[in-house]
Amino acid sequence: MKGNKRSAIGSLVFAVIFAIVGIVAYANDYIILLFRIIPLNGLAFGIIAVLLLAFAIYQLATAGKKDQAAAQAFQEQAANAQQVAMQSAAATPLATPCTINITHVKGSLGTINHFILMLNGFEAGTMKGKKSLSFGTNIAENSLSVQHSGTGQTAFFVFTAVPGGVVNLSITISMTGAITIAQV
Repeated sequence: MKGNKRSAIGSLVFAVIFAIVGIVAYANDYIILLFRIIPLNGLAFGIIAVLLLAFAIYQLATAGKKDQAAAQAFQEQAANAQQVAMQSAAATPLATPCTINITHVKGSLGTINHFILMLNGFEAGTMKGKKSLSFGTNIAENSLSVQHSGTGQTAFFVFTAVPGGVVNLSITISMTGAITIAQV
């Protein structure tokens, strides 16, 4: 779970590039327009650059704690799902495994999305970008949790598997970062 740290480093790089562009522009007597209509003087641009740098440094300073809290919450949810799965497994095992196919169908910035999938409290795999993943289960009642490693957003889906069957699921991430799991 290093998504918050990655995001903070990206913010810091953006702030530094923003500041350098401003320094070069104002040193060469260029005028920077805000929203392409409002000219910014050097002082206003400098204040914006300092605020961006301060925010990026704050994000970087707090990223470790946020990543640790997200990882801990995910592990607690996984442990709860694992307990439920063990209770369910004792009651309804499958004679033959059921195949589960998961596809990331769409979303904002789909090529950089990275998901961690937990089936019944055990890690089932990871998906990067708009890829697919397949695995099997020997349990009738299943709980799937999907966590976006960058944002820490988590979604859960409960489904029933049939012996020798196939369950097709899709993962969608919205512009707000919310994850949706649906059976196809």
